[in-house]
Amino acid sequence: MRKLLVSQLKPGMVVGRSVVSLSGAILLRSGVRLSEALIGHLKEKGIPALYISQEDELLEASVEDVVSEESRRHAQVAVQEVMTSVRQELETGRAASVAGAHEAKAQSITQELVDQIVTNRELTLNMSDIRSKDDYTFAHSVHVGIMAIMTGISLGYDQTRLRDLGVGAILHDIGKVKIPTGIANKVGKLTPEEFEVMKTHAEAGFEILRRQLDFSVLSAHVAFQHHERHGGQGYPRGLSGDQIHEFGRIVAVVDAYDALTCDRPFRPGYLPHEAAEMLFGAGDFLFEYRIVKAFLDNVALYPVGSVVELSDGTKGVVVEASKLLITRPRIRLVWDAEGDQMRPPVEINLLEHPTLLVTRVFTSPTEAGGEAVPQGLQA
Repeated sequence: MRKLLVSQLKPGMVVGRSVVSLSGAILLRSGVRLSEALIGHLKEKGIPALYISQEDELLEASVEDVVSEESRRHAQVAVQEVMTSVRQELETGRAASVAGAHEAKAQSITQELVDQIVTNRELTLNMSDIRSKDDYTFAHSVHVGIMAIMTGISLGYDQTRLRDLGVGAILHDIGKVKIPTGIANKVGKLTPEEFEVMKTHAEAGFEILRRQLDFSVLSAHVAFQHHERHGGQGYPRGLSGDQIHEFGRIVAVVDAYDALTCDRPFRPGYLPHEAAEMLFGAGDFLFEYRIVKAFLDNVALYPVGSVVELSDGTKGVVVEASKLLITRPRIRLVWDAEGDQMRPPVEINLLEHPTLLVTRVFTSPTEAGGEAVPQGLQA
């Protein structure tokens, strides 16, 4: 299974993972063969990418996710309900009338995420959710929550700290309910004036979580501090180093990673190894290096299903990511250095081949194999 941008889809490709709306309606079921009409429908819905099954078994690889699709959807619905309710209460001038219910909902869904991530703690982050333009904010919030919890586990957090961190992470952008929708949902670059308005969402989020909804002060500080930066370059208060609570430092890193790697209708995301390089480069400048390292220890730099080239010229598909060393996955070699198909293919673990390196990640199997692409993958 491999994620492709909608612009890369071709009629005849087979959907590998269902596309589901926040309400639970299946927009496109796994196993369906794409047509021009279906691809057009995806574009209309603002869905930027899709997981596709490789029709040739040589390039197919099963992917395990740290959190089930159902739990992701439950969490997205919970975030949507809380943010929608708070927005409505602010617009009508009423204080939150169901603050306790909001807190209980956030605590419950966060505990569900924590339980699954702890159970699957040996897995790396291989998959990201597919987001339409309409549910981007809620899906982003949940993915940030998942990545923050994984980082907290790496840092040795207990259940209570994981839950407080997770609640703050999934609601880190709740202050955007006070931002005019024309600014909050703007596709293009914000003007300097608009950016000043957008920056107010951090303090607004703290006020909502701490004073209006009475959440933990630690969870509320995630909303307040997730745009602060290690060297003092962030907002709203220009804090630096240990002045920023560790929860805020964690969510700053994972929020940036998600923004970098997420596919949007107006631009493709960076590949995981590209985003990781940017984060490492910003270590102890924009972000604390220790936090960056703890987070990236959980990320598959070359996700399962990626088609890659090695330093000896051979090419193949990643079939397993290693949490021991994220740069050294297990690879099924399909093409030799001359571009000819290997018969049979050979699986190697890069942990056992220290002189071999991944030198290139292809956007499609066709790009990797040229005329040597196994029959069935030809467009």
